Amino acid sequence: MKVKGSLSFNLVMASNMHEGIWKMLTKFGKRKMSCTELTSTTRSALSLLVEREARRVGSRTVAYEIVAQTVGVSSSWIRKFLSRDDSVSEPRITLFENIRAAYLNLCERVEAENRLDELRLQALRGELNAVTAGFDEDGATETSYRSAPHMEVD
Repeated sequence: MKVKGSLSFNLVMASNMHEGIWKMLTKFGKRKMSCTELTSTTRSALSLLVEREARRVGSRTVAYEIVAQTVGVSSSWIRKFLSRDDSVSEPRITLFENIRAAYLNLCERVEAENRLDELRLQALRGELNAVTAGFDEDGATETSYRSAPHMEVD
């Protein structure tokens, strides 16, 4: 999904979210961002925080409340900011920093969850390989038993 403005920013989801934040952070480090780019990037990060929280809790309304509490604004401000309502002011730098910190925290949690999942999958793969190895050793006996003709008893 492309965000309106001068910055084309693809929203990235769980598994590759860190790539999105990396792109965002590299822009901050390399050059000064325009106010429009900063607002657009902030809106993208905030939108992703709300989407992720809505999936987690199952309610978009509750997600707005949780994210609002996390970053230090009201849920109505978030709704207005994300909908590009003209009545809402641009985020002040402290609010931007809060949104950025919440987004970085989310990325770190997702990456940690992915690493933990990878470890679990490797452990399961090892267990399955051990079981399969047992079948291979006993396989000759089972195959010969299964392939031998069986007599039916009436």
